[in-house]
Amino acid sequence: MTGNAERVSAGICTLCYFIIFLIAYSIYKYKRHLLKIGSYFYFGLSIFAIFFVRFLLEYTKENQKGFEDSLFFNMGQLLSIPFILIGIILIVRNVMIIRKKGNK
Repeated sequence: MTGNAERVSAGICTLCYFIIFLIAYSIYKYKRHLLKIGSYFYFGLSIFAIFFVRFLLEYTKENQKGFEDSLFFNMGQLLSIPFILIGIILIVRNVMIIRKKGNK
Protein backbone atom coordinates (compact mmCIF):
# COMPACT_ATOMS: atom_id res chain seq x y z
CA MET A 1 0.00 0.00 0.00
CA THR A 2 2.89 2.37 0.70
CA GLY A 3 4.12 2.09 -2.88
CA ASN A 4 0.77 3.22 -4.22
CA ALA A 5 0.70 6.29 -1.96
CA GLU A 6 4.24 7.20 -2.99
CA ARG A 7 3.29 6.95 -6.65
CA VAL A 8 0.29 9.22 -6.17
CA SER A 9 2.40 11.73 -4.25
CA ALA A 10 5.05 11.71 -6.98
CA GLY A 11 2.37 12.25 -9.62
CA ILE A 12 0.92 15.20 -7.73
CA CYS A 13 4.43 16.65 -7.35
CA THR A 14 5.05 16.33 -11.06
CA LEU A 15 1.74 17.98 -11.92
CA CYS A 16 2.41 20.86 -9.51
CA TYR A 17 5.89 21.45 -10.90
CA PHE A 18 4.50 21.52 -14.43
CA ILE A 19 1.89 24.09 -13.35
CA ILE A 20 4.67 26.18 -11.78
CA PHE A 21 6.54 26.05 -15.07
CA LEU A 22 3.43 27.18 -16.99
CA ILE A 23 2.87 30.08 -14.58
CA ALA A 24 6.52 31.19 -14.77
CA TYR A 25 6.49 30.92 -18.57
CA SER A 26 3.29 32.92 -18.89
CA ILE A 27 4.69 35.64 -16.61
CA TYR A 28 7.83 35.70 -18.74
CA LYS A 29 5.84 35.83 -21.96
CA TYR A 30 3.43 38.61 -20.96
CA LYS A 31 5.57 40.68 -18.55
CA ARG A 32 8.91 40.36 -20.35
CA HIS A 33 9.27 44.15 -20.60
CA LEU A 34 9.01 44.57 -16.81
CA LEU A 35 10.75 41.50 -15.44
CA LYS A 36 14.09 40.99 -17.12
CA ILE A 37 15.95 37.70 -17.13
CA GLY A 38 18.82 37.92 -14.64
CA SER A 39 16.89 40.09 -12.19
CA TYR A 40 16.44 37.11 -9.84
CA PHE A 41 12.64 37.44 -10.05
CA TYR A 42 12.19 34.17 -11.90
CA PHE A 43 14.67 32.42 -9.64
CA GLY A 44 12.83 33.73 -6.58
CA LEU A 45 9.48 32.71 -8.05
CA SER A 46 10.73 29.23 -8.84
CA ILE A 47 12.35 28.71 -5.43
CA PHE A 48 9.26 29.99 -3.63
CA ALA A 49 6.76 27.96 -5.65
CA ILE A 50 8.68 24.69 -5.70
CA PHE A 51 9.42 24.65 -1.98
CA PHE A 52 5.93 25.89 -1.08
CA VAL A 53 4.45 22.96 -3.00
CA ARG A 54 6.92 20.64 -1.31
CA PHE A 55 5.95 22.08 2.08
CA LEU A 56 2.27 21.38 1.40
CA LEU A 57 2.86 17.91 -0.03
CA GLU A 58 4.91 16.87 2.99
CA TYR A 59 1.61 16.68 4.91
CA THR A 60 0.64 13.70 2.77
CA LYS A 61 3.89 11.79 3.34
CA GLU A 62 4.74 9.54 6.23
CA ASN A 63 7.47 10.54 8.67
CA GLN A 64 10.78 8.85 7.93
CA LYS A 65 12.13 8.79 11.48
CA GLY A 66 10.42 8.26 14.81
CA PHE A 67 11.49 11.58 16.33
CA GLU A 68 9.56 13.45 13.60
CA ASP A 69 6.29 12.27 15.16
CA SER A 70 6.80 14.70 18.05
CA LEU A 71 7.61 17.69 15.78
CA PHE A 72 4.98 20.20 14.65
CA PHE A 73 6.48 20.21 11.13
CA ASN A 74 8.33 17.22 9.70
CA MET A 75 11.92 17.46 8.49
CA GLY A 76 11.00 18.11 4.84
CA GLN A 77 8.86 21.06 5.85
CA LEU A 78 11.53 22.48 8.14
CA LEU A 79 14.08 22.29 5.34
CA SER A 80 11.68 24.02 2.93
CA ILE A 81 11.04 27.09 5.09
CA PRO A 82 14.39 28.87 4.43
CA PHE A 83 13.98 28.46 0.68
CA ILE A 84 10.43 29.80 0.80
CA LEU A 85 11.71 32.87 2.65
CA ILE A 86 14.59 33.36 0.18
CA GLY A 87 12.12 33.19 -2.70
CA ILE A 88 9.85 35.78 -1.09
CA ILE A 89 12.81 38.09 -0.43
CA LEU A 90 13.97 37.87 -4.06
CA ILE A 91 10.47 38.52 -5.41
CA VAL A 92 9.83 41.48 -3.10
CA ARG A 93 13.27 42.92 -3.85
CA ASN A 94 12.62 42.86 -7.58
CA VAL A 95 9.14 44.36 -7.26
CA MET A 96 10.61 47.20 -5.19
CA ILE A 97 13.32 47.81 -7.81
CA ILE A 98 10.68 47.93 -10.56
CA ARG A 99 8.59 50.41 -8.58
CA LYS A 100 11.63 52.61 -7.98
CA LYS A 101 12.40 52.66 -11.69
CA GLY A 102 8.77 53.50 -12.44
CA ASN A 103 8.84 56.54 -10.12
CA LYS A 104 11.85 58.10 -11.85
